[in-house]
Amino acid sequence: MKQITRNFLHSAVALATASLLAACGGGDSSPPALTAQTITFGTVADKVFSTATSALAATASSGLAVTLASLTPSYCTVSGSTLTIVAAGSCQVKATQAGNTTFAAATDVTNTFNITKAAQAITFASPGSQTIGTAAPALSATGGASGSAVTIASSTASICTVSGSALTLVSAGNCTLTASQAGNTNYNAATDVVNTFAVAAAPVVSGNTGTCTAAPCIDFSSATVGVEAFGDPTSAAVEADPALSSNKVVKFVKSATSQVWAGATVYADATAKTITAIDASKGITLRVYSPAIGEPFLVKLEGGASGAGDQEKQALTTKANAWETLSFTYTAGSYSKVSVFPGFGTQPNKTYYFDELKYTAATVTPPVVIAGFSKVSFDEATAPGLIEFGTNGGGPAIVVDPAGGTNKVAKIFKYVASEQWAGTTVTTIASNNSVGTIGFTAAAKTMTARVWSPAIGVRVRLKVENAANGGISTETDALTTKSEAWETLTFNFANPGTSPPNDPTKGTAALDLTKVYDKVSIFFDFGLGNGGYGAMPANRIYYFDDLTFVAP
Repeated sequence: MKQITRNFLHSAVALATASLLAACGGGDSSPPALTAQTITFGTVADKVFSTATSALAATASSGLAVTLASLTPSYCTVSGSTLTIVAAGSCQVKATQAGNTTFAAATDVTNTFNITKAAQAITFASPGSQTIGTAAPALSATGGASGSAVTIASSTASICTVSGSALTLVSAGNCTLTASQAGNTNYNAATDVVNTFAVAAAPVVSGNTGTCTAAPCIDFSSATVGVEAFGDPTSAAVEADPALSSNKVVKFVKSATSQVWAGATVYADATAKTITAIDASKGITLRVYSPAIGEPFLVKLEGGASGAGDQEKQALTTKANAWETLSFTYTAGSYSKVSVFPGFGTQPNKTYYFDELKYTAATVTPPVVIAGFSKVSFDEATAPGLIEFGTNGGGPAIVVDPAGGTNKVAKIFKYVASEQWAGTTVTTIASNNSVGTIGFTAAAKTMTARVWSPAIGVRVRLKVENAANGGISTETDALTTKSEAWETLTFNFANPGTSPPNDPTKGTAALDLTKVYDKVSIFFDFGLGNGGYGAMPANRIYYFDDLTFVAP
């Protein structure tokens, strides 16, 4: 009985406890549900890179704070609600709200928008009207924030050119310059700025400055002044100044097929073709008129006294279609021949002008008159010297007369490849390669030589000059009338030859009885050969003997 009562009591307690728990909600019942929330984050408009920052707005329906974060920090960043632009591209910003004990986490909202490149602008002021011959102003142009260089270019190179910020005026007309600036990853290229302005021609300035009124100065207004072109096909002539028709200047035309060394020799005396001795150490100035800037003008001095070597100096033009004065500086020496080479080293097909050759006269010591020359027979106890030039073959030699006998004669080779001016100088005085003074007078202007030629009609040229000054010279010709036989040719220096021999307009210098001639050179087949005016027909051997001055 006791056992039954105990078990009942235990069961009642258990039932009471279960009833109490059920009444209090205990046991296995679920917690209450969280309230949902949403985020409002409106579409963000595209931005421009130049917009540094802007405010973003995002809200939650719960009223709780929304967190904004950039998913593309290389293009944009977010701090709080402030958006900062980093680079042009695509920006993504995510809005989040994590919820709390009452509200569940909201669904994330992501906004994607573009950051476009920024514009940039160039500031480029026009330099204004300019005039040829005056200093052009430096150009100035600034651009936008891309950091790319602003470049300026000319679209009218015949009128003006640009290098960096340096403007060069070339000729009259309208100069058009364009300033440009490239873009980069964050900036668009700037819109080009174009400036067009007028370039006026230089004021009319003649080649004659009015200061060339006395020697030593050559202004080509005198009828005795001469100029002779070389380096065909080219031309040089005294004509009207292109800037002042009443002034006379040298017009020099250099074609596209002219020799690159084509030029013109200037003579103060057109008859004698000489010039007052020039003191090279004092320099030379020359007025020039060129069709373009940067054209090379070379001035060469020849005919140096006392063996002075030729000198060449070059200067570049700084003006186009306008006169200017160029200066040429040399080392010491006295010279009697001047040649001008416009457009030296080029074949430009252009026309140049020059005027007013100014220099300082040299003090020239009269040449020493050596014992007079009469004859060279090649049988002398001391054999005469033979100096070849332009032969391209075996040298000259003194040999036994090929026609028989024991007398000595000079043997000369001229080859198919010889230059047309190939020849031989005869010397009896080794110190200056001369033969002594040739006693020319008004009544005695001839020399003779016995020659042996392989053909009839061969042109033989004899040239006499001053051994100390090659600018003093004269030359004349004689033609052979026999083949493979000796004959005596007469050379009359009263009738100078021409160079080339078939051009009567290009005579060589006349005999000047006030000058000393003491050097003799002989040329066989003159005018034929490599670079000449006709081809050598074959290799030829010549002989000559008894070179004689015909005394009165």
